[in-house]
Order: sequence, then C-alpha cells, then structure tokens
Amino acid sequence: MLLLGPALVILSRDTGVTLLRLLPGVVLPVSGLAKAKTALELIGLGGLLLGLGLAGGTAGDGPGGLIWISAAAVMVAALLSAMTGWTYLCAYRTWRASDGRR
Repeated sequence: MLLLGPALVILSRDTGVTLLRLLPGVVLPVSGLAKAKTALELIGLGGLLLGLGLAGGTAGDGPGGLIWISAAAVMVAALLSAMTGWTYLCAYRTWRASDGRR
C-alpha cells in the first residue's frame, strides 16, 4: 500500500504523455530528467522484485534494506514523474498556443 500513490502518479504521467505524443503533429522530445525517472523506476522495481523474491514473497522477512531503498527509488521516480509530466504539459500548451505550427 505504501507505493500505491507513487504508482498512480507514475501511471497517470506516463499515460498522459503517451496520449499527448499520439496527437497529430505533436513532438515532445525526451528530457534528461525523464530518462532519470525511467532509470529510477527500473532500479526501484527491480530491487523490489529481487528483495521480495529473496524474502520468499513477503516484505516482512529477508533483505528489508533492499526493499526500503528500492521503495525510496520508486518514490523519487514518482516525484520526477510529476515534475516531467508538468514540463511536458507546459510544452504542449506552448505548442498549442502557437497554433501547433513549427
């Protein structure tokens, strides 16, 4: 339950950016911050899966440090998701205000 909020932020941002990129003529280049977000997501989720696998599927036993560090990585990724999502939305609004022409 601890990661439900961050997961919803990440899923919402990724869905929104994907939908914006599907619009005809819209070009939203990937930012360095977005690449860092993706890296943290992968590291965090990989660490969670590894930690839970080593713990036999329960977070109560085993490598708790790995699980907490991985959860923190996912939370930071959620923060970066919100930041980059806002950046992409602002870029889209700027593009739209220019009548969508470049």
